[in-house]
Amino acid sequence: MDAFYSLPLTVPAYQQLANNVLPIVAGEQSQRPMVPDWHAPAVRVLHDFSSKPPLQLTPQTSLAEAEAQLLGHGEFDAAVTNSDGQLVGIIALQHIHSRKTLDLAQQQQLRWEQLQVEDAMIAVTQLPAVSCSQVQQARIGDVVATLQQLGNHYLLVHTKDAVRGIISALAIHRVTQENVPLQPPLFPFVESVDESVANSTEQA
Repeated sequence: MDAFYSLPLTVPAYQQLANNVLPIVAGEQSQRPMVPDWHAPAVRVLHDFSSKPPLQLTPQTSLAEAEAQLLGHGEFDAAVTNSDGQLVGIIALQHIHSRKTLDLAQQQQLRWEQLQVEDAMIAVTQLPAVSCSQVQQARIGDVVATLQQLGNHYLLVHTKDAVRGIISALAIHRVTQENVPLQPPLFPFVESVDESVANSTEQA
């Protein structure tokens, strides 16, 4: 990959908190312009929780309700938070109807809609983390290189004391309109999710 580098992962100090839960920076909503390519600043693809609070679901939310909430809000992913509002995981539309959830429902002899968010989410302890200062100095292509090196679809972005936001491969694709080749692959899932969210937004 031309001229891009992989960001070094960090271990946030707040990961020492009990139960591996993380506080989320709160703030007001705002909008940012689209960016054209991977040479643009990486902050342009950061879902900054301080300016746009994430949709929040609980681990006990049913997958059917989680899907309805995501589509109803026009979101592709949501923060999974405990009763104290601390981040415990990330749930995305592609997780809800994944092979994992279908297999789990079959193994437990449950209907799919009886499964909960905690059955499908990515736990916060499984998310690679980089500091906000690193992201502020990086380009989108550097983040792509990092995701490709890790084979991961998400990067958690943190300050010293809290989660600042998250960067996803899907967000990069939507902003730049460029494929982000990963294993497991992101595509052709993107097209189907884009259509689902677009339809839900039109009906709202």
